[in-house]
Amino acid sequence: DLHSFPTRRSSDLHIGDKTIKELIDARAPLVCGSNYPRKMIALLSYNYICGGTDRVADLTVRTKNGRTNMTVDRYAYSAFSIKGAIDSVWKILPGNIGYVNMARLQVANVNSVMQQLKGCGSIIFDIRNYPLGTYAYIAQYLLASQQNFARLAYPNLDYPGTYLWKGYFNVVGPAKSNKHIFHYQGKVVLLVNEFTISHAEWTTMALQTVPGCITIGSQTAGADGNVSRPVWPGKVTSPLTGLGVFYPDGSPTQRVGVKVDIEVRPTAEGIRDGRDEVLEKAIQHIQDKR
Repeated sequence: DLHSFPTRRSSDLHIGDKTIKELIDARAPLVCGSNYPRKMIALLSYNYICGGTDRVADLTVRTKNGRTNMTVDRYAYSAFSIKGAIDSVWKILPGNIGYVNMARLQVANVNSVMQQLKGCGSIIFDIRNYPLGTYAYIAQYLLASQQNFARLAYPNLDYPGTYLWKGYFNVVGPAKSNKHIFHYQGKVVLLVNEFTISHAEWTTMALQTVPGCITIGSQTAGADGNVSRPVWPGKVTSPLTGLGVFYPDGSPTQRVGVKVDIEVRPTAEGIRDGRDEVLEKAIQHIQDKR
């Protein structure tokens, strides 16, 4: 649980002579992140927590049977061939529930996937990843009319430090020229977490305009907007955005993340058992609403 781990029962877990909380507190200032869950990803991704120069590491860990000490070998990250989980682009889950992996759905395949899932009573769009620019094409099937989904603030170059609202809202929905596209009228559920960042958050905001849409998961990265990479003294670069991204009602998304209707976080027990508790909650929610 990246959200509450350092303050919840972490004082008894060690890497070497340091507790996990001590390591996080000392090294969190070294990484960037719009909010705490995203900083945790950076700490873990760059081995600021688990990394070290010794060939072995002494660990104190929690197991099903309680706390235990162990010594493990260290390996360079390059020694592993990590390809990530491979899953289908779409599938139909028990109960006639459609599921779409947004990380694998290509623009060219949106029509065929939606055709395959149009008979499903509900569709779950998994956005716990980085989509491939498909949100506007998907929205044409889910919305009966165009909807505002975001409002941008641009820097006022005449008065540095101030921003101006863009004169229009960003919209999604069916185009008049696409009369062949059917209107899906089933339930729509979105899955999000701290890996939902930037374009993934933008995609979520767009699909949240679908009537009755429910977003399930946990706080997203809060890093929506364009990306600039200025070069600072010492040839150091740091990515940042020059735009403010808001919902049409003015609610912010940066730092806080997108709106989540039902908060669900994985548990250590669920991870050990190989379960996807966020997806399970989505399925349960759909079944309860029938």
